[in-house]
Amino acid sequence: MESTKIATGWAPAKAVAAKIEARRRRTAILKAGAYGSNEPELTCCSLKDEYALRLTDVRPVQEIVAQGKPQGTLRSTANLCETVGEREFGMPPVLSGKIAIYGAGGPVGAAAARHLQDHYTLRLTDVRPIEEIAAQGKPQSPGAPVPEVLPAPHECRVVDVSDYGQVLESARGMDALINVTVVRPHLTPAFHVNLIGAYNVAKAAAELGIRRIIHTGPYHLNLNHNADYWWDYTVPDEVPLHPGSDLYALSKYLGGEVTREMAERLGLEVITFLYCNFSPNDGGDRPSGQGCGPFTTAWDDCGEAFLYGLRAPDMPSSYEPFFICAPAPHGKYPPLKAKRLLGWEARHRFERLWTRC
Repeated sequence: MESTKIATGWAPAKAVAAKIEARRRRTAILKAGAYGSNEPELTCCSLKDEYALRLTDVRPVQEIVAQGKPQGTLRSTANLCETVGEREFGMPPVLSGKIAIYGAGGPVGAAAARHLQDHYTLRLTDVRPIEEIAAQGKPQSPGAPVPEVLPAPHECRVVDVSDYGQVLESARGMDALINVTVVRPHLTPAFHVNLIGAYNVAKAAAELGIRRIIHTGPYHLNLNHNADYWWDYTVPDEVPLHPGSDLYALSKYLGGEVTREMAERLGLEVITFLYCNFSPNDGGDRPSGQGCGPFTTAWDDCGEAFLYGLRAPDMPSSYEPFFICAPAPHGKYPPLKAKRLLGWEARHRFERLWTRC
């Protein structure tokens, strides 16, 4: 299988997205258990050398193999379950050890570090020195966390995620990687950080044998096109993102798709946290009864989710997205999957904003 080439710019980015989507559809047939497929090249026998296969059927696969009766165009069942038990599926929870956080100078990274510092040894990285960002003490928005310079054995490093050599060196010795890097308004840096940076983190993890990554990205609610789910309710976490032409949404979408592709090909286990709006834990200075958006997360809940993500057991697939938000009366984006698979649920639900006396 040819390697995915990362390129910046509009046309190359669309080509990368199209290639990844085609490969995802190819893998999805495998996951559906297409033993009787009419396309031999999409059967298990042709994919076993490129993927770690989990073979499922209503009957035991071993029983089907023992019968040796081909169905349709499936000409050989001799090696059907050859890979079952040979390749490792899933991974144990990361209960302790060393964690690298990329983009630790931002508020999401700062929130994560607060909740992880007593449980793990952290390597905080950013393109600017953490010490410099902490000294300024300027939150990105009212109530947003600012990073802290943590004492040893924690450490801080300057790392540009668009530079693979720097990412690789900063990932050495780590037990898991967290990527919260982002650039929003600037064209070339957005693709360098949001797309190439995500690729570099996943590539470094694969090279060093680090299996768990927590990736992050935005879930845009209203991009002003007719496929952005704004009018839908009970939207599932796995719904395909439709970034349109928004630079931030598109570049982060491509970074997520590259990470998904590498997780499926290289045996990584990626948990992706999706966010939209952040708020102080108490709703800030908004008047009671004013309400808030249907996809809102308290900063404290945002940080705590990373602890649950690292300690979560084996995921159903190599790439699992999660809505990280408080449940809201709208019922549009329920964070039920995070509770079911991670054991996480929001502690701060902004009740006073939804209550009128």
